Formats: sequence, C-alpha cells, structure tokens
Amino acid sequence: ENVLCVHLSGVHGVEGFAGSAIQCAFLEEVASGAYKLPPRTTILLVHAVNPWGFKFGRRFNENNVDLNRNVVFSSEFAT
Repeated sequence: ENVLCVHLSGVHGVEGFAGSAIQCAFLEEVASGAYKLPPRTTILLVHAVNPWGFKFGRRFNENNVDLNRNVVFSSEFAT
C-alpha cells in the first residue's frame, strides 16, 4: 500500500519558522541517510502555506481568514 505523508508549515504564519526548521532538519536526516523512508512512502513538504501571515506574524491571511479554521470538507462541495 502506498503512503502519503503531508507536512504543512506556516498555516498560522507565526508557526512558519518552527515548521521550516523541522522540514529542513527532516530533509537533512533523509539526505544523510540517518533516516530512511519506509518503502512506498512519499513525503510532501509544503512550506509557508500562509505567506502573508508568515511575513507579518499573524494567524490570519491577507483576507483575515484563519486557514486552519476555514476548512471545506468534500461533503460540503456543490455537486
């Protein structure tokens, strides 16, 4: 079975610095061979999901939306 692991940083802009550091440390461990991914595993690192919030140190984006709170689930999509 294939596995996808997604790591997002900076959803709340102020968290972007820690998330970036975590992603860099993870990449260094994989590149050095200190950590080996399990077979059939894909890792997707998304840096600075909220770049405006990251820049200004805010939880919200430029439209005053908290991206972690305003989630649309597939059941809510128009059909």
